[in-house]
Amino acid sequence: MSSRKEEIEAKRAKLAELRRQRELRQTAPLPNPLVSIDKLVNTIVAKTPPRTTAPPQEHVSIVNTVQTVSGQVYDRPPLVKERLTFDVGVQAVVPATPDAQESEQSELESTPVPVTSQTHPPLTPESPPAPEPPEIRKSYDEAEIEQFVQTSARILRRTVEEPDVLTDYAAEDPSKKDDVPLLKQFSVPDRAVTSIDWSNVHQELLLASYSSSGFSDAQKGKLNVFNTNYSHPEYELTAPSEILTAKFSPTRSNIIVGGLYSGRVCLWDLRASHNPVLSSTSTSNAHFHPVYSLEFIGETTYSILTCSTDGTVCTWADDRLDKPLETLSLSAPSWSRLADIAPTTMAVPSADQSFFVVGTEDGSVFPCNRRNAGGFKAGIDPRVSYKSHYAPITSMDFYHEKSYSEIKSLLLTTSMDWSIKMWKILSPTADDTAIKAEAAIVRDDPNAFGDMLSDPRASVSSRSLLSSAGTDESFTKISPIRTILRSSIPSAARWAPTKPSFFAVVDCQGQLEIWDISSGSESPSSRISVVTDNDLPAAMTTLAWDKAESRRITVGATDGMLRIYDVSSIVSKPAHDLWSFVQSY
Repeated sequence: MSSRKEEIEAKRAKLAELRRQRELRQTAPLPNPLVSIDKLVNTIVAKTPPRTTAPPQEHVSIVNTVQTVSGQVYDRPPLVKERLTFDVGVQAVVPATPDAQESEQSELESTPVPVTSQTHPPLTPESPPAPEPPEIRKSYDEAEIEQFVQTSARILRRTVEEPDVLTDYAAEDPSKKDDVPLLKQFSVPDRAVTSIDWSNVHQELLLASYSSSGFSDAQKGKLNVFNTNYSHPEYELTAPSEILTAKFSPTRSNIIVGGLYSGRVCLWDLRASHNPVLSSTSTSNAHFHPVYSLEFIGETTYSILTCSTDGTVCTWADDRLDKPLETLSLSAPSWSRLADIAPTTMAVPSADQSFFVVGTEDGSVFPCNRRNAGGFKAGIDPRVSYKSHYAPITSMDFYHEKSYSEIKSLLLTTSMDWSIKMWKILSPTADDTAIKAEAAIVRDDPNAFGDMLSDPRASVSSRSLLSSAGTDESFTKISPIRTILRSSIPSAARWAPTKPSFFAVVDCQGQLEIWDISSGSESPSSRISVVTDNDLPAAMTTLAWDKAESRRITVGATDGMLRIYDVSSIVSKPAHDLWSFVQSY
């Protein structure tokens, strides 16, 4: 300890001497630079000896050189370059007692650091490696990141997709322009379109549900939401099974509801992921067979009505699908001689939503009460028999225009018996007088009971069913208003939402037809042939009008193509007065 203190005292004394010299330099007056330079020059000139040539000297070893100055002999040290060496050893931190640590810390704090021209940092024991920074906590989960990427990609696609800048307007020949131009088309390979629906809020949005080449519960369902201004889908949704039908919610544009081949009912939210946010289960006392039809019912608040080939119709709340609000099992009337009811399609009139109509696999059309009311039970009305089709019904659609209350009950049906029929459907709560008055109207129907019995296309079971129905007096037979026979199977027929007298039909041979019922003609107002890329007829499965103006028609086919046509030139004005047509029936 004494040597350590002496070393510290020597350093302190040296530092004190340096401070004193620095203070003297700061307080001493500055000399005149000109006088100092003159004195320096004179001193150098006076002391410089005369230059003489010295004889060359021989090389002498530096180590043993002896130099003589003023008669004295000195040994000259060898000029050896100083070599800095140090030993590298293992450094370890030796634990010290608390008293030794405190004394050493106080000495280090009181010891000033000497100021030298060249200083080397003292060797200190090797410090342990710095700890790695903690792992950054994930502030966003994978779903949020995926949604951000999808939204950014959608905005980029909108920015990149500009109109065709190479369009040559001078080269277009107006005389050769199509009456029904093709506006847009979307393709989804290896899929078949099962349903189409336009948005009630955004006129540029439409959805399409798809199935694979063969319906299977093992295949995942696909649903795309398209924007007619761009070529890529806005949203791509999936489901655990094939999606047979899907529709936008009437009140919430971000909600989509669909029916699956597995019997489930799913709800998607466009703000969430591509998977359904709500779904029914097989244990929810609901459907166990494919759900082919779905409708929204209500005025301000909406419920969901679904029907399945298992013969059940369920009512659901739009925010809860774990259990249906109501479940109705349809039973066939006694006169029909049918064991089970297997609905393939359903329609609800917009004017009276207390009942609905189902079309079945055997070609029957049944009006049904939703609830027990006015002495009538819920289910199929057994008092009325509509002289319906004799093959599975592919589509049904009620007239939507509310300004013509007299024809609000008009129903279009298409069937695999190659026919389209138009009906006036009576409410199941109608009295017997109204039913008999409607049945008393004799209409020119080429597919009346007698003709149907002689038609070779009718199956044996259909002919026997109709024969027994014609002899039973417990029900009233009502014939269709109009029947249109075709050369191919019609896939779907839809009324124009805002054009009172027009409806459109698509078939399996690539024909899109637009009919005007006010004209009374036996041929359509316009016919468009839809072909595939190989110039083959496109087997179309469904269609949908835009709900705002009824100026565009979207058709879907088994090749996965969606085609949008502009039919504004056709539906701009009906051929005749619609009221005359209404009075004629």
